[in-house]
Amino acid sequence: MLNSKVVDPYAQALFNVSHKTENFQAISSNVNDLLELLDTNKDFGEFLNNPLFTKENKIKVLNNIFNLLNLHNYTRKFIVLLVQRERINLLQPIAEKYYELVYVANGLKIAQVSTASELTLYQQDLLKWILCNYVGAKEIKLVISVDESLIAGLKIQIGSSRIDFSLKGKFLELAVQLGILESVF
Repeated sequence: MLNSKVVDPYAQALFNVSHKTENFQAISSNVNDLLELLDTNKDFGEFLNNPLFTKENKIKVLNNIFNLLNLHNYTRKFIVLLVQRERINLLQPIAEKYYELVYVANGLKIAQVSTASELTLYQQDLLKWILCNYVGAKEIKLVISVDESLIAGLKIQIGSSRIDFSLKGKFLELAVQLGILESVF
């Protein structure tokens, strides 16, 4: 909760700057590059979070990275601000929240999908089409994970809505109806 109280205003501020200055594409691309860097280079994340390195050292290293990534000036200033305010440890959640705001602004919704087995590209496209019609979104982004314990089928969560089409879920419902289990819902 505290994280959200800190993360949300920073993400909202970056989102507002990207739209008001009409640099939405560049800043969004920069945020994506930074997320990718954090995901692929654990040392970078550890460096940013290490309190033994001074703010000045972090900014010096970041300026070199900014040049390599060719980051937009607003993105650079934003990252330096996070360092100066000792919030750089929140870069990843801020970037993720920023993308949530981008998705909402573009009518895109995120669907967390758990499947019993991998989905083919055709199945993913069909699921996107069905979910777009179901929730009235322009586009759906699927975040898919495989959970073999579902036995067969899938579970979907979009926002606070949950749909369980798994065989495991049906077995649990049946067990509750037969009085074998108390309600787990």
